[in-house]
Amino acid sequence: MSSPRGAAAVPLFASSAERRRLTDQADLYAIIKATEVLERAYARAAVSASDYEKECAQLIAQFKASERALTGDGTVASAAAFFERWRVDCPRARDRLLRSGAPATLQHGAARTSGRDADAALRVAECVQCFITAMDALKLDQRAVDEVQPLIADLAAALDRAMPNRCPDGRAALLKWLERLHGMRAAEELDEPAARQLSFDLDSAYSEFHRALSASAAAAGS
Repeated sequence: MSSPRGAAAVPLFASSAERRRLTDQADLYAIIKATEVLERAYARAAVSASDYEKECAQLIAQFKASERALTGDGTVASAAAFFERWRVDCPRARDRLLRSGAPATLQHGAARTSGRDADAALRVAECVQCFITAMDALKLDQRAVDEVQPLIADLAAALDRAMPNRCPDGRAALLKWLERLHGMRAAEELDEPAARQLSFDLDSAYSEFHRALSASAAAAGS
C-alpha cells in the first residue's frame, strides 16, 4: 500500500551501524527459531540422531558467535536479555542454547552409530587426540572461554562416539563443564583454581577412558 501523497518516508534505520545491529538481531532470532524447530523435530523422531547432532552443534556455534557480536557492541546485555526483550517464545531453544550448550544426544547418550561411521579404532584414536589437545591447551595457559569450550565440546562428542555409556563419570564432568562455560561470556577466562580443576577432571576422565578401553579389549579377547 502506497503512503499518502506528500507524506515523508520513515527510514527503518538512521545509519549503517544501526542497520547492522538490526540485521545481527534478526540473525540471532533466526538461529533461535531454527533451533526450536530442530528440537521439536528431534523430539518427534523426525530427524536422525546423527543429523540432529550435526545441525544442533552448528546452531550452537552460530548462536555463540552472534551473541558475542551483539554483546560486544552493547546492542544487548546478554542472550537471555534478548529473549526477554523480544518475548521470544521458544522454550526448547532457550533450554538448549542458554542452559545446556550441547546437543541432546550428548546429554542423554543417544546412539548415533551408522554404516558410515568410522571403525572403532578410528573413533578411539580421535578421542585420544581430543583428550591430548584439551589437556595441552590448559598446559599452554589457554583460559579464554571461546578457546576452551570448543575443545571440551569436541572431546565430549568424541568420548560418546568411542565409548558410549562406558565412561559415565568423565562424561558427566565434561557436560558439567560445558554448561558452566556456556554460561560465561566468550571473552571471560577461567581463573587459576578453575583451570586446575578442569585439568584434574580431564586427567580423571582420561584414566576412566583407558580403563574402559582395557576392559573392552579384555572382553573382546575372552
